[in-house]
Amino acid sequence: MKAILANGGKLVGDHRDGILWAKDDAFAQVMGKEHSGRVRGVGFGPTPSGRSGSNLPCVPGPSSTETAQRMTALENSMRDQLADSEQRHQQQLAEALAEAKRESDARHQQQLAEALAEAKRESDARHEQQLAEAMRESERRHQQQLDETKREMGEAKQRMDEMVAFLQKNVISSLRGYSGYKHAAKLFV
Repeated sequence: MKAILANGGKLVGDHRDGILWAKDDAFAQVMGKEHSGRVRGVGFGPTPSGRSGSNLPCVPGPSSTETAQRMTALENSMRDQLADSEQRHQQQLAEALAEAKRESDARHQQQLAEALAEAKRESDARHEQQLAEAMRESERRHQQQLDETKREMGEAKQRMDEMVAFLQKNVISSLRGYSGYKHAAKLFV
């Protein structure tokens, strides 16, 4: 062992995950290769004094009553935190739903206003077209009635002229035998 220690004590090994796994250190030369799951120097021999369970210093811990009280206090605290978290979640959810409803209502109102404006434009255009057609039809009928009235008046004037001519011819010739012939003739001329 003295010869191994006198060799210089240089470590040679593999680095894995930031740990040097030595192959030729003095301890490895005496004890052999390292095995997983075994603590070097404690594995097969007696446990060194100071490592046994009876030699470990005893740190006093809380009593079971204190532990139960602390656990109950922790549970109550966690319940309160969970209830607060649930309440905040419900409030945030309600706010998000209210905001989504406001946005939806605003979009709906805008779409409704646009649809009503479009319907009014279409209705106004149809109304204008119907009004123009009705005006054209009314003007056509009025012109037709006017033409018919002019024709009837022309026919009536022609009949009146014929009657006046007939009366002048017949009345003047029948009045020649009367004494007031000159006076009556002046009326028809």
